[in-house]
Amino acid sequence: MIFWDSDSNLLATGLPLKAVSKLLATSSTDSELQQSLEKLGTKYLARYLIMKEYRTLVENGLQKLPIIPIIVGIPGAGKTTIAKELSTALNIGLVIGGDVLRSSLRSIITTENEIFHSSIYDTWKFFGKYSSKNLISGYKAQADIMNSIIQKMIADRGLRDGESMIVEYLHFLPT
Repeated sequence: MIFWDSDSNLLATGLPLKAVSKLLATSSTDSELQQSLEKLGTKYLARYLIMKEYRTLVENGLQKLPIIPIIVGIPGAGKTTIAKELSTALNIGLVIGGDVLRSSLRSIITTENEIFHSSIYDTWKFFGKYSSKNLISGYKAQADIMNSIIQKMIADRGLRDGESMIVEYLHFLPT
């Protein structure tokens, strides 16, 4: 995170900023905050508690705090160029490109998962006739797979091992 204060743990919950703001305004203790998060959903409370514990580990020197910028955009937008520039500027040696990752995953993920093996431009065909809804459904189907894999990589290499990395890819869905 760009800044690091106790309130920043709430940003890791995935709640909209308006909800985070409301929680901060209405909760005077951490216990009240946790109760409010639980009412919104146990996943939000779990994310908050995980980030809180992670922060404690970092503050006590038991865990390194990595830098993990994620660069997303449409093909040709300059994601790779920006990733290279950031890599140099921030002295981060590990740059994970979505195209290379997806290409290597094709040898692991069975061809039965046709939508993963198809071009992003053709995924709508798995959902019927050409329409905005089917375009989005096709994109989301591929993105679900890629997001799951990227999240595991960030959790394993970045958060667990404290390794900084730059991730650039097309398939991004905020959770």
